[in-house]
Amino acid sequence: MARQLEDELAGWRRRCLKAETELEETKNRVPAVTTGDLNLLRQRVAEVETENEHLRDRIGHAREQLEQLRTRLRFVGEQVSGDSR
Repeated sequence: MARQLEDELAGWRRRCLKAETELEETKNRVPAVTTGDLNLLRQRVAEVETENEHLRDRIGHAREQLEQLRTRLRFVGEQVSGDSR
Protein backbone atom coordinates (compact mmCIF):
# COMPACT_ATOMS: atom_id res chain seq x y z
CA MET A 1 0.00 0.00 0.00
CA ALA A 2 2.78 2.42 0.92
CA ARG A 3 4.56 1.57 -2.34
CA GLN A 4 1.44 2.46 -4.37
CA LEU A 5 1.18 5.81 -2.59
CA GLU A 6 4.85 6.54 -3.26
CA ASP A 7 4.39 5.70 -6.94
CA GLU A 8 1.28 7.87 -7.19
CA LEU A 9 3.01 10.74 -5.41
CA ALA A 10 5.99 10.44 -7.76
CA GLY A 11 3.62 10.54 -10.73
CA TRP A 12 1.93 13.68 -9.44
CA ARG A 13 5.31 15.29 -8.81
CA ARG A 14 6.40 14.58 -12.41
CA ARG A 15 3.17 16.05 -13.73
CA CYS A 16 3.54 19.17 -11.58
CA LEU A 17 7.14 19.71 -12.66
CA LYS A 18 6.15 19.28 -16.31
CA ALA A 19 3.26 21.75 -15.93
CA GLU A 20 5.51 24.30 -14.22
CA THR A 21 8.07 23.97 -17.01
CA GLU A 22 5.41 24.44 -19.68
CA LEU A 23 4.05 27.47 -17.82
CA GLU A 24 7.49 29.08 -17.72
CA GLU A 25 8.03 28.39 -21.42
CA THR A 26 4.68 30.00 -22.20
CA LYS A 27 5.51 33.06 -20.09
CA ASN A 28 8.78 33.45 -22.00
CA ARG A 29 7.04 33.24 -25.39
CA VAL A 30 4.30 35.75 -24.62
CA PRO A 31 5.49 39.31 -24.10
CA ALA A 32 4.38 41.11 -20.98
CA VAL A 33 1.49 43.52 -21.45
CA THR A 34 1.91 46.92 -19.86
CA THR A 35 -0.71 49.45 -18.83
CA GLY A 36 0.36 51.56 -21.79
CA ASP A 37 -0.25 48.63 -24.11
CA LEU A 38 -3.72 48.15 -22.67
CA ASN A 39 -4.52 51.84 -23.16
CA LEU A 40 -3.35 51.67 -26.78
CA LEU A 41 -5.43 48.53 -27.34
CA ARG A 42 -8.52 50.16 -25.82
CA GLN A 43 -7.99 53.21 -28.01
CA ARG A 44 -7.61 51.06 -31.12
CA VAL A 45 -10.76 49.08 -30.24
CA ALA A 46 -12.69 52.35 -29.95
CA GLU A 47 -11.32 53.49 -33.33
CA VAL A 48 -12.27 50.19 -34.98
CA GLU A 49 -15.77 50.31 -33.49
CA THR A 50 -16.21 53.85 -34.85
CA GLU A 51 -14.90 52.77 -38.24
CA ASN A 52 -17.28 49.78 -38.26
CA GLU A 53 -20.24 52.05 -37.51
CA HIS A 54 -19.20 54.34 -40.36
CA LEU A 55 -18.92 51.37 -42.71
CA ARG A 56 -22.36 50.10 -41.63
CA ASP A 57 -23.79 53.52 -42.46
CA ARG A 58 -22.11 53.49 -45.87
CA ILE A 59 -23.42 50.00 -46.60
CA GLY A 60 -26.93 51.08 -45.62
CA HIS A 61 -26.70 54.10 -47.92
CA ALA A 62 -25.38 51.94 -50.76
CA ARG A 63 -28.30 49.53 -50.29
CA GLU A 64 -30.75 52.43 -50.52
CA GLN A 65 -29.10 53.65 -53.72
CA LEU A 66 -29.19 50.14 -55.16
CA GLU A 67 -32.90 49.85 -54.43
CA GLN A 68 -33.50 53.22 -56.14
CA LEU A 69 -31.60 51.99 -59.20
CA ARG A 70 -33.64 48.78 -59.25
CA THR A 71 -36.85 50.79 -59.11
CA ARG A 72 -35.68 53.02 -61.98
CA LEU A 73 -34.64 50.01 -64.06
CA ARG A 74 -38.01 48.36 -63.48
CA PHE A 75 -39.74 51.55 -64.55
CA VAL A 76 -37.60 51.85 -67.69
CA GLY A 77 -38.16 48.18 -68.45
CA GLU A 78 -41.90 48.64 -68.12
CA GLN A 79 -41.79 51.73 -70.37
CA VAL A 80 -39.81 49.89 -73.04
CA SER A 81 -42.13 46.87 -72.85
CA GLY A 82 -45.17 49.15 -73.07
CA ASP A 83 -43.78 50.96 -76.13
CA SER A 84 -43.06 47.66 -77.92
CA ARG A 85 -46.67 46.51 -77.84
